[in-house]
Amino acid sequence: MSNNSKTVPIVGFYGFSHSGKTSVVFQLIRKLELSGLRTAVIKRTNKAISSENNDKDTYGFRAAGAKITSFVSSIETNFVIGKEVSTNQIIKTILDINEVDLILIEGAIDKDIKKVRFGNIPLRENTIYKYDNDLDDLYNLIIKMIIGEKMTNISIEINGKIIPLTDFPAKIIANTIIGMLKSLRNVEEIESVVIKLEK
Repeated sequence: MSNNSKTVPIVGFYGFSHSGKTSVVFQLIRKLELSGLRTAVIKRTNKAISSENNDKDTYGFRAAGAKITSFVSSIETNFVIGKEVSTNQIIKTILDINEVDLILIEGAIDKDIKKVRFGNIPLRENTIYKYDNDLDDLYNLIIKMIIGEKMTNISIEINGKIIPLTDFPAKIIANTIIGMLKSLRNVEEIESVVIKLEK
C-alpha cells in the first residue's frame, strides 16, 4: 500500500443486499463534498459481473485479448482490467493519480480496513460501527477520522467576542476549513491553523 494511504482514512461498508449501504454512501459523499472534502469510492461485489456493457468498443478490445482498456473523454477517464485486483492495489492507484481526503469502500472484506456494519449480517473483523439510521452520527465519526479529535478544538472570536460553539458546528467549521486548506499547494499535514480577518 502507498505511504500516502497512512494519512488518508479508509472506511468500509458491508451488509446484505438492500440493507441501505449504497444510499448511505451517496448521502455521505454529498455531505463530505459540501464540506470541501474529496472522496474516492470503491465498490466490491462477490458476483461475477462487469461494470461495462458488452456492446462497447472497450469490451470488444478486452474480448479480443487486451489485458486492460481505458476510455477517455472530455469529462471522464476509466480503466477496466480483465481480472480481480486487490483492494490495496486499487487504493495505491487512486492515491497515485488523484488527491483525496477519504476512501469509502462498499462491500469491504479486507481485515485491516475499518468497517461499518449494516443490518444483521455476520460481524466482520475491524468493525467499528453499526449503522442505525443516524447519518449525522456516522458522518461525525468519519469527520473525526479525517481531521482527528485535536482539530475540532476550534474557537471563533468576532469583534473581540468569543463565540461559543457546540460540538457539531465546531466539527463542521473545522472540517470545512481543513478541507479548503488541504486543496492548497504545499499544504501537507495540518497541526494548527490561525486565520485572521480585518477590515
